[in-house]
Amino acid sequence: PLLLHFPIAMIMAAAAVELVLCWRKEAQPNGIASFCLWVGAIFAVLATWTGWEMAEMEGIGANPVKADLLGWHRWTGVVLAILMILLCLAWLIERMSHRRWAFHSYRYGLWAAGILVCFVGHFGAEMKWGRDYLFSVLRSPEPTPAVNTNATGTSVAGGGAESTAS
Repeated sequence: PLLLHFPIAMIMAAAAVELVLCWRKEAQPNGIASFCLWVGAIFAVLATWTGWEMAEMEGIGANPVKADLLGWHRWTGVVLAILMILLCLAWLIERMSHRRWAFHSYRYGLWAAGILVCFVGHFGAEMKWGRDYLFSVLRSPEPTPAVNTNATGTSVAGGGAESTAS
């Protein structure tokens, strides 16, 4: 769980820091965002690889309900890992040459990664908790029929008194 969830936190933190810095009109990568970018990229690659292996070992792809979600989760995860590597390259180019295009690629790409990680996580959560996991907590549970018992402990349907024919 740590290996899977840690890159989510790092990517979201880096995107959030860069969003605040954009609002403050700062036009160079921040140390905190840079740290989160690199750690998030390393762990995103590791999570993609280990997640792929774990799905194979657990046979998740054999479940027809989960197979479609697994495909979406896997490939959006691969795209995210590749994007993170490209963002690290853009960061390096910006740091070495101070090119504006590299900085904008880094910043906008980091925001895109923050959005993409939400989709990757959503597909993973649907696989784990079911397709309606997100909104099922908002619905009130269906009422269960009341079952009353009489003095002897026997169930009485409808909760009314027992009637006997005379």
